[in-house]
Order: sequence, then structure tokens, then C-alpha cells
Amino acid sequence: MCALYCEPTFRDFGVHWFGQRGFGGLLEDYSKRTDGKSIWIPQYNLQAYWRRSIPPISVGFVEPLIPARLRNSKFDRLPGSFSHKTPPYLLENRNLLGTKYSEDDKIVEIWTVNERSRRNCVEKFDLKIDEKGEIIGDNWCEDENNKEWIIENDTVLEIRKSKWKEKDSMWIRTTESLKFLQADIQQTIFKSSVKNFSESYSILGEFCVIDYGGMIWLGDLEEVGGKLSRLKIENKEDDGNVFEHVAWCNHPRQIAFSTKYKLNIFDIRTKDDILSLFQTKQFDARKQDEPILIQEKPPDRETVKHIRQLNKSTHNFIVLTNHSLYLLDDRFPMNPVVTINHTFNPHSIIISEKGCKEDEGEISSIFAIDQLIPAIYHCKLYKHKTEVWSDVNGFVKLDQIDSFNSTCRRGKFANKKSIRNEYSRAISLVEGIIDRKQNESCILLRQADDGSIWSQKFVNKTINEKKIMEKEQKSWKRVKSYIEKCDNVEPVYVVDFDKELRCDAKEERIAVSIDGNLEKKIVRKLNTKSNDEMRRVGGKVCGFRGSHACDNSDYDVANLAQTYSALLSLVILGDDLSRVDRTAILETIRGSQRENGCFWSQDEGSESDMRFVFCAVAVCHILHDETVIDWKKLGDFIKKSVNLDGGIGQGPGDESHGGSIFCAVASLSLSKSSLE
Repeated sequence: MCALYCEPTFRDFGVHWFGQRGFGGLLEDYSKRTDGKSIWIPQYNLQAYWRRSIPPISVGFVEPLIPARLRNSKFDRLPGSFSHKTPPYLLENRNLLGTKYSEDDKIVEIWTVNERSRRNCVEKFDLKIDEKGEIIGDNWCEDENNKEWIIENDTVLEIRKSKWKEKDSMWIRTTESLKFLQADIQQTIFKSSVKNFSESYSILGEFCVIDYGGMIWLGDLEEVGGKLSRLKIENKEDDGNVFEHVAWCNHPRQIAFSTKYKLNIFDIRTKDDILSLFQTKQFDARKQDEPILIQEKPPDRETVKHIRQLNKSTHNFIVLTNHSLYLLDDRFPMNPVVTINHTFNPHSIIISEKGCKEDEGEISSIFAIDQLIPAIYHCKLYKHKTEVWSDVNGFVKLDQIDSFNSTCRRGKFANKKSIRNEYSRAISLVEGIIDRKQNESCILLRQADDGSIWSQKFVNKTINEKKIMEKEQKSWKRVKSYIEKCDNVEPVYVVDFDKELRCDAKEERIAVSIDGNLEKKIVRKLNTKSNDEMRRVGGKVCGFRGSHACDNSDYDVANLAQTYSALLSLVILGDDLSRVDRTAILETIRGSQRENGCFWSQDEGSESDMRFVFCAVAVCHILHDETVIDWKKLGDFIKKSVNLDGGIGQGPGDESHGGSIFCAVASLSLSKSSLE
């Protein structure tokens, strides 16, 4: 019997939760109590309570499936983040990847639009699932089943799977209409901009649409060319917001709709029966007698981003806001069953349809993508045998496409072959995959910013560490094989660059300036010094650098701040510095001092201010040698940096600052030399 957890409510100041909650909200499980002992069900952190991993579990790396391609569309923008001129509404529900899986034919249909193109060419690929449960994507460009559709004078915003037809059909939401693609036919369903839409779970072909005017429309795909009927629902909200989101319920005559702050269920038959199911919270502010660290004005009220009915569940809904995820039950209006806080902006979500079984319960996965970070997050909800729900472990950020680099590249002299960093822009979930050993799994497909498609496998059962390592080794071999094949392949967005814009191994790009179209770009380059010209002592790098993961590590020279941090860390940890090349570091300190007494941060022409004076003095103090510093010049530099107010700036003429005062005074304090 489903029931609410007993947990006290506290005041909420809008602070996001960055960690995992404890075992809050405990319920007693009477179905398992056979020996007289109480068995408890926690509301939060079930995985930590059971002390084992709960499927689906990610195994292996993010693997390449379909390479980047130009196809028939020209690229419309540079890689990276969206333009600051992109309207926020164009990012909501933006997901340019859809999939369908046929269990009988073992074929995965992949529908996609290149994110970096003008987004008017829809591509479809048919890929096979082998006996091991892996997607075969080597010959994707040679299959005669691959197709293209050109969306004339329009731009695609979302691709969504259709429940109405099993094969060769997909919903396409554009900036100006809602289309249904099937075989070679483009059917325009709604001839206006669509904010959101939903298909019926019970009556195939029936759907509802909400436009940007906040009106809800009903239609049937069987009626080709038929008119949609407007569903007249009076908005009685005090805040006057229009309807933002719509979702079809399991009941064939009920739909759920929401404004920015409230979710209701509407019965089409009665037209007056509206159930208020959920309302977002308004955050608190501090009172007069409370600490100042609590903000005086409350933050903005959280807004609804997505509403979905949880699959295979008659009563449960998912509401995802910009602050939390709420699991609702229509038998307990206005009382969320489970609340999971998060810290990202969920532009698009996918909820697993089949889920997976574990310990007599069922697990539902929720994947969300943030287009601005960009990143993909995964959350799992567990439905116990008693119909009670638990949060498994909150939202977890999934691996990125280039996670292989940080795992396999170690140090400056490691293998330089790596995967190019491309942002994940779209996701789709392929479920129901069964291998020859009858193991079930699901595959998360993601589209990168350059249009390439990658796969990430999730196993729908609990497996031990040895099995996980075996699968990771096989995955590592596949990714390594891909890197070797693509060693000489240039990124798609530089195919049309002029030869003079391409860099050799001894050059470094420092800035990119774009004028006009992509084909007429101007890239400024800086020729860096060769290895022989870089400041070295005895052929060794004179200090520590910030990271070993830089792509151009040969030119990532030592930095005074990083050298100071590294030496200080070693001393704190009890190291005797016997393995540190003291002479090389001290000679670099000597060569870094400028004529005015200050110090370059890493090379001539780099940053130079009071911060690096302190770093240089601190390094000499740690290494017990101050002879390499010209203290007279250093003292003159500090004196000239003193201002009329008595404070000290970063340099002569700079305003006084607490940080620069600390650096100057600390430098004088650490010095054993006498400075007048």
C-alpha cells in the first residue's frame, strides 16, 4: 500500500543540496517482516542503505557510434556554447536525437539533426544489435536504409519517438510547426509554434498540443488533414500565468497541464473537474532576529520545467523544476512522495519506459540534459514491492565524451592520441536489449556538438567489480581502435579552413576572431618560442606547472604560483623535498625577477604583480635560499606600490587591495634580509 513518508518539514531558503541526504523519512516494510524484526524503507539514499550498487549501472567508456559528418547541410556556427543571443525558449525541450528499437529485427532506428548545422536536414540511420548486445555502427554510411528529410524554411528543435507506429515514424517539433514523419511522408500536424505536446498512453494516435499562447489543442493522427479541437480550460491562477506544459495521463480522458508554478489534472468529459496536484514552493527569508548570513529577500520561486507521467504507474507523476525533482501521487494531492534537489537547468528529460527489476522491486531511470553547461545527469527511483518509492542516490553527472582522455593519459610523456572534446547536446535511450546470455541492458545515445553520435551502456542487473573491469577493458579496446582510425581526421568545423590557418606542432592558437560567415573566418595565431628558446636550467623544467592534462603540454611552462602551491603541499604532507631540483627552481626565481623588482609569473611578458612577489619569496623561504632575489629592487617595488591611504596595490599606481597588502607584508615577514 502506497503511503507518505513521515519526515518533518523545515524552512527552505532556496539553497540547493550538493550532497546526498541521509536516511530521511523511514517506513516499516511489513511485507518482509517474518522474524519479528522491523525492516525499514528509507526515502532517500537507498543505495547507501543497502550498501551495494543498484542498476542500471554504467559499464565502460562513452564509445563512438556514428562519426561527425557534413552531409547536405552547411555548418552554421562554431563549436562550443550557444550564442548569447539565443532566446531561452529555443533551449527548452531542445533534443535533436530520437531512437526506436525493434526487438524482433534487432534494429535501432536513429533519427538526428546536426546541432551545428542549420538544423533543417533530418537524418535516419538503421543500425544492428549484435549477439553481445552492442550496437554495430561501422558501416553506417553504406546502408541503403539510411534516409534524409529536408524541412523547408524551418528549423528543428526537438525529435521525439512516436508510440503510434512501431517503425519508421517520429515527431518533429520545429520553430514554426509540429510535424509527423513516417516513411517518405511529412505530415504537418500543427501549423503554428508548439511549446509542448504529448501522446496518449491508452488511445494510439490521440495527442494534445500546447501553443505559445497557452492554449491546449486535441487531435487524432488517424484523421489526416483533420482539424484540432481547442480544449477550453479557464485559468483561475491568481498569478495569471498561461499554460506551459502538458502531459497525457494513463486514463484516456484525463490530461495534466501546468503553469509555471502549478500542476493540475483535467477530465475532458466533465470539463469542470480540475484536481490541483502540485504547487511549487515559495522560499523563505530571514526574520529580523536571525543571522545575517541568511538572505533578507527570498530567491525567486522555483518554476516547472517538465511534467511526465511515470511509465507503468497509474498514479505517479514526475515534476522537474529548476530546483528539484518531485515524485507525485494523485492520491495525495499537494504532498510530494519523494523530493530530490539538484543544481542544474533541465532543458530536456527522458524517463525509462521499461525500467529494470531488482530485489522484487522496479527501477525507473531519469536522464536530464543541461544545454548551457552542458552536461547529462542521471537519477534513479526505486518502487518497492509495497508500492513505496525511494530515491536511489540523487542526481549523478555522467561521463563526458572525452572522459577517456583523463582515464588513459597519464603525464606529459603519455600517448598523445585522445578523443576531441565535444559537448553532449542531445540524448535518447534504447531499452530492451538482450544479449545471447539473456542479460538485459539499455544504451544511452548522445549526440555531440559536431553531429557525431556516441553510446554509453548500462547493465540492468547488479554485477561485481571483476565483471565491471572486464567490460571496461573491452570498451577501452574499442575506443582505442577508434582513435587509431581517426588519427589523421580533422574536426569537421575546420574542413573549409584555409591552409594558412592550420597550425604546426610548434605553434599555439591563442585567439579566434570570426567575421561574417563561417567560410570567411579569420584566425589569429601566435608563434610561440621553440623548446630551445624556453627558459630551462640543465635541460629541466624549472618548477611546477598547473596540470599534466593540457593538450599542448610541451609549451605549458612552469608557473611561480603553481610552484609555490606544489612545494607548500609537499611540506604540509611531510615531504623532505629531497627529490625536488632546488637549483633549477631557484635559478628560475633569479631569472624571473624584473628590473622594477617584481616577478614574471612564468615567462617574460606574462602576468607580473604583488602576488608573484609573494610566491617567489615563499618559494625561497621553503627552499631555504634567499640569495637569488635582489632584495633592494624588491623593496623599491613594494615602496612604490604604497598609496596615500596607507594601503598597498598590486603595483605602483594600482588601487589599494587587501590581497596585495597581505602579499607585500607576508613577503617582508618571510624575508630574513633587512629591508629599510
